[in-house]
Amino acid sequence: MRTRKAALNFISVLLDQLSRLTVLFLLTPFILLNMGEIAYGYWQIILRYGAQLVNFDGRPSEVLKWSIARNQFTSEEVKNQFIADGIGVFLIASPIMILISFACYYAYPLMINIEDYENSFRVSGYIYTINIFILSLTALADGLFRGMNIGYKRMGLMAFLILVTGLFSYIAVKHGGGLIGLSIAQLLGSILYLSVFLLVIKKHLPWVNILKPEKKRVILFAKKSFWFSIWGFLSAILFLGEVIFLSFFSTANMVASYSVSAFIIQTVIVFVAVAIGAVMPGFGQLIERKEFKKASDIDLQARNLLGILAFSGMAIILLLNESFVSLWVGIDRHVNNFELLLMIFSAIQVIYMRYYAVIINLNIEIKKKVKFGLISVFIMSTLSFILVPKYGIAGICVSMMIGRLPLYFSMIVFTYKNIITMKKPSNGNFLNLAIRIIQIALCFYMSELIGVNSYFELFFYAICASVILISANTLVLNKVDREIILDRFRILLKG
Repeated sequence: MRTRKAALNFISVLLDQLSRLTVLFLLTPFILLNMGEIAYGYWQIILRYGAQLVNFDGRPSEVLKWSIARNQFTSEEVKNQFIADGIGVFLIASPIMILISFACYYAYPLMINIEDYENSFRVSGYIYTINIFILSLTALADGLFRGMNIGYKRMGLMAFLILVTGLFSYIAVKHGGGLIGLSIAQLLGSILYLSVFLLVIKKHLPWVNILKPEKKRVILFAKKSFWFSIWGFLSAILFLGEVIFLSFFSTANMVASYSVSAFIIQTVIVFVAVAIGAVMPGFGQLIERKEFKKASDIDLQARNLLGILAFSGMAIILLLNESFVSLWVGIDRHVNNFELLLMIFSAIQVIYMRYYAVIINLNIEIKKKVKFGLISVFIMSTLSFILVPKYGIAGICVSMMIGRLPLYFSMIVFTYKNIITMKKPSNGNFLNLAIRIIQIALCFYMSELIGVNSYFELFFYAICASVILISANTLVLNKVDREIILDRFRILLKG
């Protein structure tokens, strides 16, 4: 049953991501064509600021998710009280979030000269602030669903509404709405999604009843949420902070180039994370139940799979990303190959850090994560201030990778010192690493030689490269490890 739920949750998330990918793929060239590269760059800044600022809502959704997950089989009254606690924290924190958000969107044009876009940037930011308020409220509902482990019950709903929001955005751009029109489109989509989500909750969780928050419980809940809020803010910078730093130390044009060049990279990061979670169901539960021997075995399998997917996926991007961007929005908007290589190394680091985060989330005090996160963000900010004005995208990639190292190494040390035992692959680490370095080097060299003239050719090359690279990474595993990886996929497909 657990495997079946994992498969359904995987399909649900996959549908959501495919919808988001489709909308971005269709909208991005349309926005660039009708609004221009500078306006597109400012729109990316507005979106990324929103992703940061939403963390000031107190993150009651995260605490609600874990509280419900650990009390799934308790009485309905207890679960309803957790919901009331979450709503209480949200009501306290959301006005603070709105004030901070308004202040940030107002202040940015004062710090950075954005010329003709000053008023539209601010108004768009204010509207998007209302949007992140709605998104925070929706996150509470989503936290309830995820805590009950029934995220698949809304399968297709979010995917459909992402497409609808994309349609709203298309209409806004087509009729000259600009940045303000795009923000209104996002707001309408979020209101629609929240409204439908509440109906879904009423259908699948009829026991839900909004109780009056109790002051003492809300204070206790708020203390937990506070640290989740700080960590959420820091992790958004650590994993998705490139646009934030580029917005301060470079130009909107560079933000636009980085965003379109990173489109497929960010997609692969998400899909690898979803795939690992889907084929390794129950990993977190094993650690929570302190079955560390079994967890260590699964960790080895997960790292084998992670290496295959991450390095193969990123090598394919290195090989074909320039051709993709050229067909999609024009070659002049693509970064150079050295910058792309640095972006890919940075993405691989993020993939592994997110994997270790899954392991340590249940076993480390969040205050410790915040401490190492603050150190990493400080290093990252200092290096960005020095390197980005001079080296642009290469500078931000180096700053991000070096800045993440304190947190990255602390994750590895904590994982294998305090939780599970690190098991080496049967064929040793050296052979796996050698194969992956060779494939990255070959794809870097061959990217200059491949010329693609159509999406059909691009798709053909991507399929061929996927088969070759994944096969090469899989074949270097010994027979036992290879069969385990293949069995994981078979179980997932059977559901």
